[in-house]
Amino acid sequence: ERLNHVQIIELLEESYDRGDYIFYRTDKNWTADGAYLAYRTFCEYADLQALPISSYKRNSIEGFLGSFYTATKSESMMLTPDEYIYYSPSLDTKTSLTVYDNGLVYNDYSVCGNKVNSFNCQNAILGLDAERYEIHTTSQGCSLLIIGDESAYPLIPFLTANYKRIDFI
Repeated sequence: ERLNHVQIIELLEESYDRGDYIFYRTDKNWTADGAYLAYRTFCEYADLQALPISSYKRNSIEGFLGSFYTATKSESMMLTPDEYIYYSPSLDTKTSLTVYDNGLVYNDYSVCGNKVNSFNCQNAILGLDAERYEIHTTSQGCSLLIIGDESAYPLIPFLTANYKRIDFI
């Protein structure tokens, strides 16, 4: 009874029907703009103050060819790659990231802005695919546990504004 189901599907459908770029053409994941819609809606349900998207720095990488392209090697996808968009945490929020992978611990990645190429753009957020990420921020608030896959990556920079610690597994 304490769990709330965040109603996001209709909002995503409406945005998609308007032609908003919320899903990639060459990948199964949503864009950072789609993730922002989910963040804003989550904040409403969680009684948190969502920062406006203008509070975050927008970054982009041209030529992204996602998992649909990798699976099909479609020439039409290769000729019309996506623009991989991600937002860095708010300038008011300082973050630190610890990555745990196969018994190794990494401290040399950032929440956003890690070096990538057009085939692994998702690693611009969190640096690499790993078992667990621990993010500490200068934000007020409590801790958040996220259990998910790479589709959660674009959501994490937005959440740093509302949580002091985020664990993602």
